[in-house]
Amino acid sequence: MFNYFKRKNECRYQIPDLKSVEFYQNFYKYYPLLQKKEVVYFKQSDCYGIFTFKLVKEILTDAERFSTQVLKIQDKILLGAENKTHTTNKKYLFETLSFLKPNGNDDELFSDIWSVLKENINKKNKFDIVQNLVEPFVFSYITRKLGIHKGFTDFDIFSCENPIQKTIENINMLYNDLSLIDEYVQKCIEENIYSNEFKKLIEKINVNQKHNTEELTNFLKLLILAGIETTSSFLASGLYCFFTNNSVQEVLLKNSVMWDSFFEEVLRCFSPAQFTFRTNLETIQISGIEIPKGKTIALSIGAANKDDNYFPNANEFILNRTNKHIAFGLSKHKCVGERLAMYIANHFFKRFMYIQGDIKYLNKYGNHNNVFSFRINQIIVEKNRLR
Repeated sequence: MFNYFKRKNECRYQIPDLKSVEFYQNFYKYYPLLQKKEVVYFKQSDCYGIFTFKLVKEILTDAERFSTQVLKIQDKILLGAENKTHTTNKKYLFETLSFLKPNGNDDELFSDIWSVLKENINKKNKFDIVQNLVEPFVFSYITRKLGIHKGFTDFDIFSCENPIQKTIENINMLYNDLSLIDEYVQKCIEENIYSNEFKKLIEKINVNQKHNTEELTNFLKLLILAGIETTSSFLASGLYCFFTNNSVQEVLLKNSVMWDSFFEEVLRCFSPAQFTFRTNLETIQISGIEIPKGKTIALSIGAANKDDNYFPNANEFILNRTNKHIAFGLSKHKCVGERLAMYIANHFFKRFMYIQGDIKYLNKYGNHNNVFSFRINQIIVEKNRLR
């Protein structure tokens, strides 16, 4: 399980390998040591880890020397023609994802989803707010925006006999067996049941469905998994920060303009995506370490956002912090769901504030950590009847 790494002529240090369970269960405690070393070679994983804010930011913004291992269809859709400038790429990215933009019907959709969920949790005294509110709320909204909710009837809170329990069971199954999402997405493609906006996007990039089904499936999977997993993680972490910081609660209840600052600090403290990966296109040296061409470089967004050199008292939740975190990445491969995640968070907490006075926080259980994400598994609360 354990591996050694060395920087220049310094002594060797012992640390779990990047692939090990030990690393993910305890990665926060290794941040200070990893940041001092700057560059870490993980022999078992055969990759180089970068953990300081400065270096992570530099690599993220250097697309000429560091490529991203993204799906072909993602670059084809999001980045457009090769001769586009970075600025044009950014504009093109949001134009082509117009089907995810907010629209006038969203408030009604959010309210309908919330009503169904609230009706079900009203029947319970104690419940897990992550599984009973957060995950179904995010999943229901995103699948409807993509127009593929008919392919996910087992998850559909408007058609299930027991919407909360059925959705919880199925979302847990997806997390445990990602191949299941292939079946659902394949059904959506074969039966042509995604949104008109998504169909227009397919036509725009001239994707032949018969010959590019795998690419289209992968892109839909990316939008679903990345959107649901990271946005749910973001909201769960936000609830945890709200429940466990009385002074923050008081400020937010009195001053609604502070919500944006709250969301940014949640993203910094609990970055949903802990790592992103790049491949160096040429042999390079970073902090005295030579990295051969074609190696995988693991960029720790979570560690970078906890770098005391850029965020004083980085382990503290500071509501009014000047926040330039990189939870969504940077440059042309910045997370395409940034606006969507913030939009969903605003709608969720706007409704949550009406019931927060009737809910008492009890405890949280388990953090789900893997190479991609950080997630609080459960937040148990008890309540009176919700308003």
